[in-house]
Amino acid sequence: MESNLIDEELYNFLNKKFPKCANDLKEGIELLENVVQSTIDTIEDKSGEIIKKERDFSKADEYRKKESILNMISVKLQDIMDNLNIETEPDEILTIEEKEIPNYNDYLVDSNIQHTLYEDFTHKRPITFELNGEKHDVRDWKDMLLQTCNIVSEIDKELIMSFPKNERLNGKKVTYFAYKEEDIVRAPRKIKNLDLYVSINHSANSIRNIIINILREYKISVSAFKIYLRADYSELH
Repeated sequence: MESNLIDEELYNFLNKKFPKCANDLKEGIELLENVVQSTIDTIEDKSGEIIKKERDFSKADEYRKKESILNMISVKLQDIMDNLNIETEPDEILTIEEKEIPNYNDYLVDSNIQHTLYEDFTHKRPITFELNGEKHDVRDWKDMLLQTCNIVSEIDKELIMSFPKNERLNGKKVTYFAYKEEDIVRAPRKIKNLDLYVSINHSANSIRNIIINILREYKISVSAFKIYLRADYSELH
């Protein structure tokens, strides 16, 4: 991936003239970067297994060279994300469906259908999510993010308490996790039983990406997280 794939002029053009498109690009690239990181983790696990079981250091070294290439791709993707706008109007993104829906019942969907975290959730509203086989009802995407944080905090409190110091969980232009409520600009919410706050006012796809990052830190398979939808308002846009 060329280092000058996107120059400063293009970043400025997208951020100033098309901020919504810039944010959509960021969300899509963030999802891709998550998949790249998951691939790196899988290859790393396999290379460790090769050394442990086969004692084939040459083969394991070849695997790690591929990891290094993928890591360079990941770094470039992160650089692109850092230069793109991040949800200039989060409140509008989250409430647009509620403002424009003529008849709520017309857009209800089958709430028994499972959806994965690798889908596009623009203009969609959740009703339930499932983690490791246990279902949890939610009001909206913000509630899903907060509940997810509460659940994983019970698995390992020390790990989630390290999130404010984790670059992968906090971007250069926005704080997702903080020890102080005032350090979060966008709708800080306290995580249950912890002196820790999470920013929840983000678009559906950004919340999807944050949850993926949380699962990766906890080494929980993304496939263990299922989403069930209440409604799909895509036809209105």
